[in-house]
Amino acid sequence: MALKEIQARCAGCSCDFSGRPSRSFLGFQKLRCPTCKQPVMYPLTSGYRIAYWVILALMLVAFVAELSEGKILFPGLVGIGTVVSLVSDRRMRGGVASPLVADGPAAG
Repeated sequence: MALKEIQARCAGCSCDFSGRPSRSFLGFQKLRCPTCKQPVMYPLTSGYRIAYWVILALMLVAFVAELSEGKILFPGLVGIGTVVSLVSDRRMRGGVASPLVADGPAAG
């Protein structure tokens, strides 16, 4: 399924543009700025985010099960990639959302 066209802003040159993103290795939305040609990354779509949370939950269940048997289970590359993806997604969503909050009406 192709991704929808999104409005984007380049972090390098502050150029506003729209484009159809592709996917990065971990599933992030990736565009290229038409002005400065820098890569622009956007957060995960909800489907990828949910999949990563399910993987993390299953890994935690496996970790607890192994720990109850006296074994120590290490996360491996999938576990590390899952955690890195969720942390990066949280940072990106905060960075994308903050200008909208700053430009909105004052609360209170």
